[in-house]
Amino acid sequence: MKINQRKDGYYYCSKLYNGKRYQIVGKSKTEVKEKVVNLEYNLRNGIIESKISTKDWCLEWLNTYKKGVAKATFRMYEQVVRLYIIPSLGIIPLAKLKETDIMNMLNDLASRGITRKRDVTLLTIKQILDKAISNDLITKNVAKDIKIKKHVAAEKEPLPQEVIKKLEEHLDEDCCRMCYFLVYTGLRREELIPLTYEDIVEDTIRIDKAFSEGEIKKTKNEEIRYVPLLTNVKVLLSDFGEGLIYFNQYGEKMSETSFRRKIERANKICGYHFTAHQLRHTYACILHKAGVPLKEAQYFMGHKDIKMLLNIYTHSDDEDKKRAASMLESFIK
Repeated sequence: MKINQRKDGYYYCSKLYNGKRYQIVGKSKTEVKEKVVNLEYNLRNGIIESKISTKDWCLEWLNTYKKGVAKATFRMYEQVVRLYIIPSLGIIPLAKLKETDIMNMLNDLASRGITRKRDVTLLTIKQILDKAISNDLITKNVAKDIKIKKHVAAEKEPLPQEVIKKLEEHLDEDCCRMCYFLVYTGLRREELIPLTYEDIVEDTIRIDKAFSEGEIKKTKNEEIRYVPLLTNVKVLLSDFGEGLIYFNQYGEKMSETSFRRKIERANKICGYHFTAHQLRHTYACILHKAGVPLKEAQYFMGHKDIKMLLNIYTHSDDEDKKRAASMLESFIK
């Protein structure tokens, strides 16, 4: 701590606490040091209230505690902070924030139909306030006891058989060939983009890399796995070449945008809207229908947590029971 002497003989120092700058003045350096200690104590114990706004602390939290995360994760937090938290709570002094303010923000999101983001918004504001406590800005996390009904995503449906048939009929189109490949391999987008002919090992596909945030990295679980290369897919690769299997219009590695455009074009050809993740979901359902045991299916899908796949298997079993009951009913009639 640097202490300077003014022309009038008094000593002073300037300190930044909680987003506010304080000038500490005394007749001696010792007095200045004592005043600094007292100021810090009073700020920590709420005797002197921090004037930092919720907006300023949210941005400081974002740039201090989330700078080291993956780019996609940082963008997610940045979106939540800038689009949902700051517009609702930004002008409120951090120390004046109340539980009702948090609830009003969450209710506003619900009224605007932004239900999918309420969970992550609540989680984020709780993290922000916890760090504010750690930095002696506030003494209580007013969001701590808030609970909301968790958003449940709509059940994903596998591709109807007629859509898979459409893809098969248009295998001369690169976009349909790519989607067909994904249906019968279950690869993630980031696993398909860097895939090369050198990754074809006899009757398997070696998955050991992923394209993420503009560069090739290890796979999501940092593991190597081998996916069966089925005969109907192997035919598509009958003229084994070298380099990338699927690429953009310039013969180069696809970006996330060019990959998405291929999916959109396949949608138009099939007359049916589906997503890349739905193709992967279809593969999981095919594994179940084929009688592949859950543990082996987990390996082929590259799932670290078996629960995700278990939901698909359980859901499919329920559907099979319903169909069986319907067939029995039809027979009796």
